[in-house]
Amino acid sequence: MAAFKVWWRACRHLQHRGYIYVWANICFVLIALPIVTAPAGFAGLVKLSDASLRSERADLNTFFQGVRENLAWGTLLGLITLAVLVVNATNLSAYAEPTLRGGALRTIWLGAIVFWLALMMYLWPIYYALEQPSVIGALRNAALMIALNPIFTLFNIAGYVALAGLSIALPPFALLLAFAFAAIVSTVAARDRLAAASHHAR
Repeated sequence: MAAFKVWWRACRHLQHRGYIYVWANICFVLIALPIVTAPAGFAGLVKLSDASLRSERADLNTFFQGVRENLAWGTLLGLITLAVLVVNATNLSAYAEPTLRGGALRTIWLGAIVFWLALMMYLWPIYYALEQPSVIGALRNAALMIALNPIFTLFNIAGYVALAGLSIALPPFALLLAFAFAAIVSTVAARDRLAAASHHAR
């Protein structure tokens, strides 16, 4: 239920600020063309959505500031993400023997992809929520958030898969809105889990 509320809140937020997100999404697509720079571009989208959700000033300058702040780390994470996807996808396609061992290995490889994508989903929203932003600290907290909220995370990953399918079927949607919407969902989801953790800690 919490995951559905996250997507509903993201839709409502997008409805009121769609114009700036369209332009930011177009800029993201251009920045992400080398592929490995996509995480830095996504960091910019998250910074934009985080500021907007906090009712702070949020415009294209906010987006580009997020990209500049995280270009080095983003590019490194882009290379790691590319390696994770290529290696595990290759293993999944090449190792298809219908045995218990083969099934276990495929589960591990698919799990590695899902876990890494979940880390990337939570990373930048947590990064901007830290009092002293640190990518290493954000990665550690993202892994903890996944461990504490596995079902919530899987529902959001499933939503991302559906969003990717829609983007493939409708390329203009990918160009104009899909990535910005994904950033809004990530930001709302991370903030929701952080708020829930804070509430339980009291």
